[in-house]
Amino acid sequence: MKFDFSKVSMVLILAVFFWSSSSSAQEGLPRLSFPAKYKMPVKQAHLADVSEFELVDYSINVSREPYGQADIAYTLPAKLLGYEKSLTLYMRDKRSEMVNGVSETVREFSSREATAVCRGAWNKMSCEVKFWLKPDLVALEEILRATKDPRIADRLEVAREFGNDPIGLTVIE
Repeated sequence: MKFDFSKVSMVLILAVFFWSSSSSAQEGLPRLSFPAKYKMPVKQAHLADVSEFELVDYSINVSREPYGQADIAYTLPAKLLGYEKSLTLYMRDKRSEMVNGVSETVREFSSREATAVCRGAWNKMSCEVKFWLKPDLVALEEILRATKDPRIADRLEVAREFGNDPIGLTVIE
């Protein structure tokens, strides 16, 4: 019996090509971008309107979610910290929990700067976030004065509260 190796090698080449194409197509998926805010709980009602911050570059990479991998990335604004801080948090756990008789997806993310427990579908997800970051109050005041912000004292108070208890919510809107 005579084997035609040219046909076998062509089949192998095509198989490798299609396998690598589908794999890289998965990994090459663009990040999902959503409008989102960071909402910080504050004790004084008059600070509520200066304790929400746009996360202009909020994005999620779900291309490897079938393999238990995903990440969320965003930048905390200078009007909170006195400097911009880009973060990427990586998924560590995904599970379903029953809430009022309804199954809900819960994902846990972490990085060196933060941890997050997120609930809901990707496009409606909200996350309780704890940060290990400190604001630079001197730099923040300089930024606020340079932009002639009328609520300098209130924004500095929010930043102080963040420095003492750096928790809040990221919410896709």
